[in-house]
Amino acid sequence: MDAVLLTLQILSFGVAWWLGWYLLSQEWERAARLFAGLSLLEYAVALATDLLARQAPSAALLDFLLRLNRPVLLLPILFWLGTLLFLLPEENSLRRWLAPLARPGLIALAVFIFLAGSMTNLLYDYESLRWTVLGYAYIALVGAAALVFSYLVLQGRRQEAVRLPLALVWVATIFVTLGLTLVLLPVAGRWAQLFVLSIGIDLLVLGVGVASLEAFSSGETVRLDMARSFGGSLLAALLFGLQVGMAIYLVGELTWALLLLLLATVATAI
Repeated sequence: MDAVLLTLQILSFGVAWWLGWYLLSQEWERAARLFAGLSLLEYAVALATDLLARQAPSAALLDFLLRLNRPVLLLPILFWLGTLLFLLPEENSLRRWLAPLARPGLIALAVFIFLAGSMTNLLYDYESLRWTVLGYAYIALVGAAALVFSYLVLQGRRQEAVRLPLALVWVATIFVTLGLTLVLLPVAGRWAQLFVLSIGIDLLVLGVGVASLEAFSSGETVRLDMARSFGGSLLAALLFGLQVGMAIYLVGELTWALLLLLLATVATAI
């Protein structure tokens, strides 16, 4: 496995894992933060299972990890749709109509997608290793809805003094949809990994945008608190992760068990 690409993926996993939990820890009952946090955590799980699948020592383990990874990869944009809904102004008629159904509805839909995607070939054909027509249709439908919702957020809150976070939400939503579409293309190797990695960068931008918008709505400032949380998590991850890195160096190769240990160590430290 390419050392530079692996390092970038581990860093992306760690930052997504941290920001996801950070958003959930900051008044998680606020629906926009809840869904944004879940979106980032699902991406982190998708990235971790993708890394582990590429190093799987057996066909059975590879099949198991693929059945975890493929449906989970479809969930971040679903939860992001929920985030965008609750970023709409409270007086928006679409928000008033959908908000009561959003939390239980999106969670139930996510569970269904995971079970259907992991236990059947409904969304992904595990024999031919190709996405199905329903998989493409899902991305087309949810991606289009996310783009429409992000535009409505931009229009509905354009009078507020939060132009930069709104622009981040709009632009990053476009690129998340584009990145996920590229992931569905029948490519493998480095390109597939880069496409997955690009989604993480966009989701991180989205997460920061949501944190800023929510802090503005509450009359708070988020920069210092976020920087403090990130600094503490980074220090802990480095202290423990470098120990696993030293073990990998002494062994002379990155085995599946050591990769699992590295990911678990970073996740636990954060």
